[in-house]
Amino acid sequence: LEKQGIKSMQDHGPRKPIVPKRKKAAQRKRQFKKPRDNEHLADVLETYEDNTLTQKGV
Repeated sequence: LEKQGIKSMQDHGPRKPIVPKRKKAAQRKRQFKKPRDNEHLADVLETYEDNTLTQKGV
């Protein structure tokens, strides 16, 4: 190539190694934490499982 005057095919110094991109870890679904034993607060605690607060005024 040098005899023909072609310089575009020559090496341009040492090449940097190509680092493969890392895959992101799959996100896990959050598990609902069960309430701990709160028997000492049984008279104070209230349950809102019937969703009366969200359906108020309907």
